Amino acid sequence: MYKIHSLPQRKIAAIAVAWAIAGSLFCPVQASPDLSGKGSPGDRDSGASFSVIYNTPPDLSQGGRPGDRRGAAGRGICSSNVNPERLVTLVPKTIKGLTAEKFPTFWFAVPYSAGDYHTIEFVLVDDNDEDVYRTQIPQTEELPGLVSVTLPQTAPELETNRTYNWFVTVYCEDPQQDEPQRIFAKGAIERIELDPAIARELATANEQQKAVLFGKHGLWYEMLDQLVTLRRQGQAEENWQKVLEAVELEELSSQAIVDLAPTEE
Repeated sequence: MYKIHSLPQRKIAAIAVAWAIAGSLFCPVQASPDLSGKGSPGDRDSGASFSVIYNTPPDLSQGGRPGDRRGAAGRGICSSNVNPERLVTLVPKTIKGLTAEKFPTFWFAVPYSAGDYHTIEFVLVDDNDEDVYRTQIPQTEELPGLVSVTLPQTAPELETNRTYNWFVTVYCEDPQQDEPQRIFAKGAIERIELDPAIARELATANEQQKAVLFGKHGLWYEMLDQLVTLRRQGQAEENWQKVLEAVELEELSSQAIVDLAPTEE
């Protein structure tokens, strides 16, 4: 018969400590959860979901009536098949939106196809109704769709704390004629100085975060342009629809983005 020898207590304790040390070398270390809400740089660059909400600045004065952003017929209509109100400037219900850019981008929806119109004209005027910039978009097979015009650096930059009005006019016939038939819609814009704290946030933000920050701080024109950039990359369809729905322009959410090259007069 075998004899079972018991180990001294000191030896048992030494063996237990050795096993504990060995176990710690092979057990995975669990990281503490990040409760800051910021995440790691890698998290910020991932395709994680994000939510863009446009906050209307409380002190933003009305730039016109909501109906001004929809096409109104001036001396007739271009096509009996197209409602003039489908010509729309992409601006909030206040008509006026804010920007911090000296040379911002303006977006509008053109419902007409080639052959339905003669010329599209974009005009930006200051608060004295003086022309700041004027350009034309000739007929193209790319329409209908969403079109943009960026104020070029050859034009006067927007001054701060001044309201500028902008107009999109679709000429149904040669604008050189007397009293040509046309459709027009309006938008308004004011440039503000960007708060240094917001500028620092934007400097370290990724593309999605920029869209969120622009909306949070009421910078309509930058938010819209950033959403278009993300939409081209397939990253912002839900936010695009949500923002347009919030300003009662949801019917534009499915329209194609059209790249056109305006021509200066």
